[in-house]
Amino acid sequence: MMQIQKELPQFNEAAALLLVTGTQEGVIYRASQGTIEEVARVKEETPHYSDREGFFASRGHGQTFATGAVRELDKGVVRKKFARAFVGKIRETAAGMPVAEVYIFSPRYTLPAIKSELPAEFQKILQGAFAGHYIDKHPFDLLRMIKEGRRP
Repeated sequence: MMQIQKELPQFNEAAALLLVTGTQEGVIYRASQGTIEEVARVKEETPHYSDREGFFASRGHGQTFATGAVRELDKGVVRKKFARAFVGKIRETAAGMPVAEVYIFSPRYTLPAIKSELPAEFQKILQGAFAGHYIDKHPFDLLRMIKEGRRP
């Protein structure tokens, strides 16, 4: 738990959740009464196939013309799976926790999946969605963005 710098939003009236995601990793911060803390972290591993499943090669006259794999990794499926796991962790973490504001910090290609998976009660109190890669940013940088109401 960290004390929030005085010039940043303190969330003294009610708590706020800051939902920060990357492509397959997410962090949930809770800000309240002048403090901010990381309450959960989610990481979804990329599926790896152990065999050469679906591998093909076209050969003829002693040469290889084309190779490839029928089994390509579908990024959309991986993103949707991560979004579900992340929102499941939000539900688990926020159960019984009074929250008045929600902010999302997520890459542009992940943001729609996260927003669509959010429970209705969080969609109603969503105060801002920032598109970009913020997973490695310090929580104070995120609070500064909320204060300014824009991307840096």
